[in-house]
Amino acid sequence: MEGIDLAGMERQRVRDNTIVTILTKTDGVAWTRDETSKIVEATSNSVSGHPKHPLKLIIPGEPSKHILIRALGHERFERRVTRGMNSSVLPFKPSFI
Repeated sequence: MEGIDLAGMERQRVRDNTIVTILTKTDGVAWTRDETSKIVEATSNSVSGHPKHPLKLIIPGEPSKHILIRALGHERFERRVTRGMNSSVLPFKPSFI
């Protein structure tokens, strides 16, 4: 008799329900380390980027646009909130899962 993987089911439930924010730079310039550090400090969260997607960052949670603007000192980004680590709108798999 095989047991049910309750821990695995719970991990999947959490992944499916996790809210993440995708930030896209609108000025065509890649996110800098300085900008990334400011986001981490303002949100107290990790930030995930990918070399193939230099204009995109993924943050766990749903930081407000106001907090991000205040931290960065500019509005040269779009913010999109989605649910689920397997969402088709994610440009890459974030490193924080």
